[in-house]
This record gives sequence, C-alpha cells and structure tokens, in this order.
Amino acid sequence: MTGPRSWLPVPPLPVGVAVELVNEWAVTPRQASARPWGGHPAPDSPYRMRLHETWPGGSRLADEEISSAAEEIHAVFAAEPGEARDAVVDALVDRVGLVPRLDSRGAPPRLGWRAAADAPPLLAAMLATVLDALTDPATRSAGLCAAERCADVYLDTSRRGHRVYCSTRCQTRERVRAHRQRRS
Repeated sequence: MTGPRSWLPVPPLPVGVAVELVNEWAVTPRQASARPWGGHPAPDSPYRMRLHETWPGGSRLADEEISSAAEEIHAVFAAEPGEARDAVVDALVDRVGLVPRLDSRGAPPRLGWRAAADAPPLLAAMLATVLDALTDPATRSAGLCAAERCADVYLDTSRRGHRVYCSTRCQTRERVRAHRQRRS
C-alpha cells in the first residue's frame, strides 16, 4: 500500500493559450505540416509571452517540457469524439492525478483543479483547461484541422458548430486546392 498522495493546485490557463501551445510545440502538427520547421518559438515570441503572462512559471519551462505536454494534449484532440477521446482523457487524468476542487474564495464559488505533486505542472494545467473547454456547453466540437498537410487543433465555439479547420488560412488554402482540382 502506498502512502497518501500530496496535491498541488493547478493554476488556470486560458484556453486560447493551451490551443496555441499544442499547435506551436507539439511534434505531430510539425511533422504533418508542409511548412518548414524553424525550431521552437523563441523566448521573445508572442506564444512564449502569452504563456509567461497568463500562467505562473511559464517562463521557466524548457522547450522539451512544453513540447511533451503539448503532444500529450494533442492526442486528446486527435482521438475520435466519444469513447476513444474519453479513454485518452481518462488515462491522462489518472496519470496526472487531476481531481476537481471547490474554490470558495470568490463569489460565487468556482470549480478548480488540483493534481498530484509529482505531475508535470504544465500538462496538468493544459489538461484541466481542455477538460473545462470540452465540457463547456459553448464548445460545439474539438478536433484536428481537416486541411491536407495540417494537424493543428481547434475548439469550435461558433453558434453553428461546423468548424473543421484550425484557421481561415487553412480553410482558404483547401478551397483554392479544391477549386484547382475541379478545373484541371
């Protein structure tokens, strides 16, 4: 029998920052992309700045730590919605020891998260953020970009819920490609 587990609160991470981290640091989108890879975002890049501004300790993380957490969260988006995604999320939740906690310091009380003290802190924060987003009624869908040669992730919070591309750039590129194929 093991001893009691120690817990640490998981500081919140804005959902947009979590999605950016996955798209900029995960290995899978980089390998699928037609764009040449110029390395991880620089310390003064907008992505690093947003991480530093919105999440405590973000500036101390090594590229490999960010990349590892981003790749694990990418697997959540890559899994088919339903039981397959649930299994990926459940495995990560168990590994990180993520559990909900009530934060009553403000009014009204909010649901927060805590994780095992030995869990990778950024992975715990990203997982908590994605769980919050996936269970938010405003989120219509989540997944991988449907564009050829892109594996970036997206969360669809649009009213219609028909989003399948990570950006308008990918959507336009696919429309142009389809148009050219029809003309040839």
